[in-house]
Amino acid sequence: MKQGRTEVFEFSKEVMPRLSIINKWLVLNDRDQVLRRMAKSFNPRYTVILEKDPNIPYDKPDSGQRAKVSILDSSTDHLTVEAELSHSGVLLLTDSYSEDWTAKPLEGSSQSQYEIIPADYAFMGVPLQAGKHRIRIEYLPTEFVFGKWVSIVSLSLYMAAIIMINFRRRRH
Repeated sequence: MKQGRTEVFEFSKEVMPRLSIINKWLVLNDRDQVLRRMAKSFNPRYTVILEKDPNIPYDKPDSGQRAKVSILDSSTDHLTVEAELSHSGVLLLTDSYSEDWTAKPLEGSSQSQYEIIPADYAFMGVPLQAGKHRIRIEYLPTEFVFGKWVSIVSLSLYMAAIIMINFRRRRH
């Protein structure tokens, strides 16, 4: 804000899309190595730096063949993605990486399991083999699951206590 006025900034077309398929990857395990490599002539549209081996074959794609990816459903804690690839690649999500994100195959997926790994230091990468993919990506921290069960047990005990108190009052 300048002098009480709101400014609007428009980003150019150079902004990375939320989802993209990257066919070339580099594996670097050390944070400093990743950051040094990114500081050099690094273009995230063509190469993704992973911190773990993606365990998929590296197929060099033909120049005429492209991958398709789209979002079918999205909220703050989940994302349903559909992708079709003629060659293996990495689905790059420009959402922040966390170990609490999981990826599960949906009906029609050519892979039986998916893994989310750190990509380009701060983002998420999902290794994909050639084929059709339908993936449900969910954010489900362990603390949330624990908190949910503590709340359910607490509410159950509270309701049981109310029922017992009312039962004793009626008896007397």
